[in-house]
Formats: sequence, structure tokens, C-alpha cells
Amino acid sequence: MVMPGRPGSYEQSCGTLFDWAGMRFGWISSPDPAGFSRARKRLTVRECMKVFTLASAWAAKNFGQVAGPVAGRPLVAVDGTILHLPRSKGLVNRFGVPTDSLGVKELAHYPQAMLVSAWDVVRRVPLTWRLTPHKVGERDTFLTMLKDLPSNAVLLLDRGYPSHEVLEAIVSSGRDVVMRMVASEAGGSWKVVAEFLASNAPRAVVEIACGKGRKAKRIKVLLVRRTFRPGRPGRHQSRQLMVVMTTMVEAGLSDDQVLDLYAKRWGIETLYRDLKSLADVEGWHSKTTAGIEQELIALMTWFTVSAVIAHTAQAATGHAVRANSRRVFEGTAYAIEALFMAAATDGRTSELFIGRANEALRRIEKWANKQRLGRSASRKAKHPYARSTEKSHG
Repeated sequence: MVMPGRPGSYEQSCGTLFDWAGMRFGWISSPDPAGFSRARKRLTVRECMKVFTLASAWAAKNFGQVAGPVAGRPLVAVDGTILHLPRSKGLVNRFGVPTDSLGVKELAHYPQAMLVSAWDVVRRVPLTWRLTPHKVGERDTFLTMLKDLPSNAVLLLDRGYPSHEVLEAIVSSGRDVVMRMVASEAGGSWKVVAEFLASNAPRAVVEIACGKGRKAKRIKVLLVRRTFRPGRPGRHQSRQLMVVMTTMVEAGLSDDQVLDLYAKRWGIETLYRDLKSLADVEGWHSKTTAGIEQELIALMTWFTVSAVIAHTAQAATGHAVRANSRRVFEGTAYAIEALFMAAATDGRTSELFIGRANEALRRIEKWANKQRLGRSASRKAKHPYARSTEKSHG
């Protein structure tokens, strides 16, 4: 039912399920859509998470080590995005609807949830996530997720996350962070950042006191200022001040390496784009909290399997390329179909489906895009879906 690139109803999904698994399990006819809907209500979120956990473990075995200046350490980007949910009493009570400052007038019809997720942006696999009411802050949610992230992770965070509490929690956990700071000459920056900007230095190692009194922890960090190359800025770009902070003071990173690490955080933005546009995450088939979480887990599992398929296809090209997401999702569907058919049939039929899956992998290789550095595009919502056209989320 949750198959990116192939949106379908309960009836269509039951037909696909019968085609894939009916022969293997000896079904006489296609499952009944109403019966399938009732069965979903008996399926727990914990059981769904077991499938995601198995997929994650399988994916980890198929990836090599991360290369680059922090070799062997996963680069984990964390960010939040707003998801619109179907209107039902249960979802309104659980997640809420945006209202005016008095909490009286509804500003939207649909309830909205905040999805905060952490992704390995090199391998493009989800690690953990939280679905909360839209008014819950991203930083508070992030602190609950920290324990579920790899112990040697390098976290990539945007300028909405810096706080002394967040910095202390990351350092105390043994992890490192590369984080963009609020950098404004008009005010609003941390004191150490404001002093750094006033110095006009390209980089500086400073200490930040987290906590109060004798229990305050002094944390040494590296601040790097982005400098601009000669010439006009690119289209949709401006010469904004940017200061990036990292706790990897002793790693011997150059300014460009620090900035390049932060730039990899953009991967989570493209993943959210795929989640919303290609995977149609907001095309929900349920109006219950458990049903919404089931479908979100199914999509995260699909992204995990697709990441392995994309990695396999990209490795076959022998070049630094980026697989086309639409082709990857298509290849995932054919690969799963071939697995079912190979287990249930033999001879010519099995070869036919395996051949179709291999052809899908070849199409991924053929349509892979060469990585072109320095390219950018404006963050302008093309499908606002009831969002304000003045500001888009994720």
C-alpha cells in the first residue's frame, strides 16, 4: 500500500499483494480490502518497528566505511518538518490544529504534526525519528532522540538547534557536532559568536560555559566563518553571514573541511523532498495515530531498502554519481517482486521477474547524475498543500 511512485487504494494494494504472495502462501483469492483494513487495527507499531530494525541491520551489512575527513564515523543530520494529517477527532486531539495567538480561530483545516528525524546523509538511511504535536519544539524532541543515535556520530545541525543545553548534551554523550550558529551583527548571536564576528578572524578556538555556577562545564569549540569567493553570488543566493561551530577541535580540520561537513546537512532537505513529493507521505490511508505511524514506518523501511539498491547501482558505475530517486524507488518495487516470485516459482517465470529487476537496476545506473559541485536551487515550495506560500517547512 505504501509504495513510493505507485500510489494506490486498499483494493489496488490487495491485488498487488495477492500477485506477489498469493501463490507462495496458497491463497485462493485476493485479500478483501475491508478485511485488510480491520487487520491493520490489530497490527501494533512495535511489530512494524521490528521490520524496520531488520531492514536497518541488513542495510548496515551492505555499506562500506564512510570516507572523508571523519572516516569511519557516520554523518547524521537532524531536522524537522511539518506533516499534514487527515482530519479526525483523534488526530486533532493528539497533534492539534494551528490556531491564532488566542488559541481560538483555526488557521488550517488539517491537524499538523512535527516530524523530527535523524538520517545518515552519506548512506541516505533513516536512523530514528519522532512524530510529535506541531507545537513541540525541535530541540526538545532532538534531546529525546540523542540516545538512539550511533555513539560515534558526527551530528549536523542547522541554526535552529544551538542552545547550551543541546551542546552540553551532545558533548556529554561522547558525540561531536557541526552546527551553524545564529550570526547577526544586529544581535541575537551567542556572546562568543558576536565577539568572533567583531574580530574579523576567519577561525577561532573558544570556550563556552554550559551550565551555571561551579557545575558549569567549559567546552572548547572551533568557530569558522564562511568566506566568499570573488564574483557575484549564484542564483537564489545571497552573501549571508555564516558561522559554523564544531566540537572537533583536535581533529585538524581545515576551514573548508568544516564548511563542507556542514554542507552535507543539505542531504536531509533532499530526503524530505523525496519523502513528500515522490513518496507522497501525506497521502495517508488511515485516520488513527497508530495507522499514521504504521505508514511512516513502512516508508522509512522502503527508504532503507532503496538506499542499499542505490548504493549497489552507484558502485557499479565506478564514478561519483547520484542515483535518480524515482528510478531507485521503481527498482525497489521490482526487486521485492522478484524476491517473492523467486521464492514461489521456478524456471522461466522466476527468471522473468529476476530479469526485470536486473533491468531496473541497469536503468538506475544509466540515469544516475554526475555530482556537480556548487549547484543550488531556491527553497520555494512547488506544492504547498495548504501551507503558507510565504514560508514553507522543510
